[in-house]
Amino acid sequence: MNNYEAAFDALLKQVTQPEKSTPVKVSKKKQAILAAAKKLFSEKGFSATTTASIAAEAHTTEKTLFKHFPSKNDLVLNVCLGAIAENFQGIYFSRYLQELDLREALIQFFTGKTAAWLKDSDSLKLFLQVILTEKDLREAVVTNLSKEWDNQITNPMKEVGNRLGNKNFDANIFNIFLFSVLIGYDVLRMVLLPDWQTDDKQNIEKIVDVLLFGFSGER
Repeated sequence: MNNYEAAFDALLKQVTQPEKSTPVKVSKKKQAILAAAKKLFSEKGFSATTTASIAAEAHTTEKTLFKHFPSKNDLVLNVCLGAIAENFQGIYFSRYLQELDLREALIQFFTGKTAAWLKDSDSLKLFLQVILTEKDLREAVVTNLSKEWDNQITNPMKEVGNRLGNKNFDANIFNIFLFSVLIGYDVLRMVLLPDWQTDDKQNIEKIVDVLLFGFSGER
């Protein structure tokens, strides 16, 4: 187990099981360091940003910075996970399923996630950058997704199969497809085509219709 698995485990619970997560209090000094790190990482990139420059931007010392964050990797992880947890607050698929029909629940879920990333696209770009370049962080993501995939992600989606009336519905495959489409669309919007003038809700409605048709079990 590396140093980042516990952080990802906490994030998964926060975004999939909010009733079981406990908000973490963050001191003003720690908030200042996180804000400075997010600003400099976004402007200069992960590799080019030093802990000394982050400390200076936060009006503190490197010694104080390292009291709160043992390494730059730990700091960038907290920046990314904090943004994800904050922006995705309230966007839970299970809640939409309780209140809406299946099609509208999926549309609201997709639209909410995309809007959250667009609100803070720098965090997504930073997260992708670090995951691709930092082996320990990447392994932490893989380990936690593998460990918690069924309990926190696949099992709640079984209701989709029930709503579709498809006896052969595979919740795991549905999840893989759902995550691939969702992440792919968001990367397209924020990284590859950041200036694309489009109607996200209209695009997502079409994606959901194709998704539901594909998993309806009809041939």
